[in-house]
Amino acid sequence: MSDHPYKERYEKSKKAEIMNLASRACEKLGIKENCWDTILETRDIFWEAMPGKTKLRGPAIMAEVLIFHSMRCNGLPINPEEFTHHAPVPGVPMRKRPWLLAYKDHLPREMIARTAGNPGIYLENIMTDQAYSNGFKRDARAILNWLGEITGGFHPRVHAACAAFLAYKLHDLRHPSLCSTLERCGVLHPATVHNAVHRLLARQGMNLEHLLSGFRMSKDPTRIRIPITVES
Repeated sequence: MSDHPYKERYEKSKKAEIMNLASRACEKLGIKENCWDTILETRDIFWEAMPGKTKLRGPAIMAEVLIFHSMRCNGLPINPEEFTHHAPVPGVPMRKRPWLLAYKDHLPREMIARTAGNPGIYLENIMTDQAYSNGFKRDARAILNWLGEITGGFHPRVHAACAAFLAYKLHDLRHPSLCSTLERCGVLHPATVHNAVHRLLARQGMNLEHLLSGFRMSKDPTRIRIPITVES
């Protein structure tokens, strides 16, 4: 006897469960109007792309991945605290959700390329957070603009996270934590930003302290000028 009817019923049941979880989470996050069409368009693609018998096929995780991907595609800022509070998988910090990175390994390349491309979007969670001073926000924006000239090839959220990282070092912050700050820009692993900043410094022939000194000497924080000394 063919198992196709059973398989079809199973898939239909799982997809319905995924969509119910995604719908409730989108409503709690207040993003259903912006993201629901994208989720509907990509649900079947995700189901076929994710390997069977893995966590990525689990209803809660797949619902969360669909939400995360749709928010990025539609250029919505992701607030880590709000996302983890309302996501289908509760009680797990953003940096301990490997599926939010792993799912991209299984998607067609053209779907990954649809991710929103404005780095300013990824700074928005810092700009609206009262835990950061106005001076920090001002300098993060200014550094973001300055980095726009030299971050060719960087993903927009890495571009934004580099600006946040440098502003964090410039202000010598202790709270919120650096990890939390980078998460607000959509980067789950600080090593990604450390490596990106290292590449930027190498391109410009500078070390980190030299760069920060240039920021501190700039009289107009909206038009940072860095004295570049390229080593021969």
